[in-house]
Amino acid sequence: MNTLMWEHPITARQVGQLKEFGYVEIPCIVKKLVCGDEGRGAMAEISTIVEKTEAVLLQRGLLKP
Repeated sequence: MNTLMWEHPITARQVGQLKEFGYVEIPCIVKKLVCGDEGRGAMAEISTIVEKTEAVLLQRGLLKP
């Protein structure tokens, strides 16, 4: 996602609403984006996504240690 899109107030409001519903955010990272800009909006590294997903599933009792 382009940095300007990510930092838009509507995006912030929608992310906030998802968190209120119980979703867990895995924050995007700063790197060179597809549009050529450097900035926040890139998907987190796969290892980060896997680690966070496992942690949330363990915390919620949906994954056995």
